[in-house]
Amino acid sequence: MNSLSEILKNYILLSAVTGWAIAQFAKVLIGMLREEKINVIRLFLSTGGMPSSHSAMTSAVCVASGIEYGVRSFQFTIAFVLAVIVMQDAAGVRKEVGKQAKAINQMQKKFFNWPIDDATLKELVGHTPLQVLIGAVVGITVALVMRLIIQ
Repeated sequence: MNSLSEILKNYILLSAVTGWAIAQFAKVLIGMLREEKINVIRLFLSTGGMPSSHSAMTSAVCVASGIEYGVRSFQFTIAFVLAVIVMQDAAGVRKEVGKQAKAINQMQKKFFNWPIDDATLKELVGHTPLQVLIGAVVGITVALVMRLIIQ
């Protein structure tokens, strides 16, 4: 049980997990408002959408590392570089993958008449820059609030 109590005192890890959880929960709420139905699977498995949970998690780790070890530390440097890579990937490469999936799905349906769920590619995999930004704001806020709670 000593390991569990140590994990529960890990400010950086708790900031990351909390940032991710808040962003994922927000996706469910936003989806519920838009579609007027709840999608529990989206809570744990969804990628894409508002806000970016990847951005929330990595920015929470980055800010928490900066607070915990200082902005000149190795830990902050690694967290910062990874956060930038993740956020750029979410708004860049993965966004383009989603566009390609949508085009392929349309071609399958038009030319092959394949509205088969197994053959349909997932279209919502990336984020808009705004979704990434809001995710980062969530993560930063979580890290700052968690610091006030865990001292």
